[in-house]
Amino acid sequence: MQIKYLGYFVPIIIIIALLSFLSYMLLGYSFNDSILTFITILVIACPCSLGLATPLAIIVSEGICAKNGILIKNSEILEKASKVTTVVFDKTGTLTYGKLKISKIYNYSNLNDNELITLAGSLELQSSHPISTAFSEYIKNNNIQIKKVKNFENIPGYGIKGIIENSTIILGNRKILSKYNISIENNHILDENNLSNDNNSIIYVIKNNNIIGLIGVNDILRDNSKDIISRLNKDNIQTIMLTGDNDTFAEKVRKYFRNIKNNFKCTSTR
Repeated sequence: MQIKYLGYFVPIIIIIALLSFLSYMLLGYSFNDSILTFITILVIACPCSLGLATPLAIIVSEGICAKNGILIKNSEILEKASKVTTVVFDKTGTLTYGKLKISKIYNYSNLNDNELITLAGSLELQSSHPISTAFSEYIKNNNIQIKKVKNFENIPGYGIKGIIENSTIILGNRKILSKYNISIENNHILDENNLSNDNNSIIYVIKNNNIIGLIGVNDILRDNSKDIISRLNKDNIQTIMLTGDNDTFAEKVRKYFRNIKNNFKCTSTR
């Protein structure tokens, strides 16, 4: 805002100084006296807070943000920050450390666990979601060879889909079952609850419309995030958590951070 005002302020001051210079010359004053008046007006009118302090403060702020991994598109973003009423936190990698690991595998197929991970991992590695790092580490540690994926598809709010060796493989949360009319058995629900109780993100592994496995992925919550959320709430700023996890685990995270809300669903981005 201050930089915007400078676009009007500086030309006006220059015009006033020029008019004063011309007036002194027309009134018969010497050139030295006239130019002295011109310079005096420029010096006195120099808006240090607008012309120097504010731009320097913005430059320093942008530098500090960049060092902490925050990219500022333009200086107006910093000025508008004081008007923010709501802050949305992504759960994975923001409220948590993002150091994901596969902690538990429930296998309902005739494949062994490594073969199950081969299918799931081959598909997951096509995704940019942080959960893919958990599969990448598991595959590396167990010397698993990934398979070629065709027709990869990201399904916002649900999961991912692709074709591996002529079989349709789907990975996703509980909601993806209803999207593709996939039946769920009582043992699946029981195993899902066990994973949720152990603070896992849950991934359904589906092959040709049949559930063949459940994979639990674990992460560690950031303690300092709780302080940040409390400070924002004290300033009457609403905090919201954005996650595609199952409702049970999401509710546990919400309770841990107390005042963060979890009743908003994001199904698409642009």
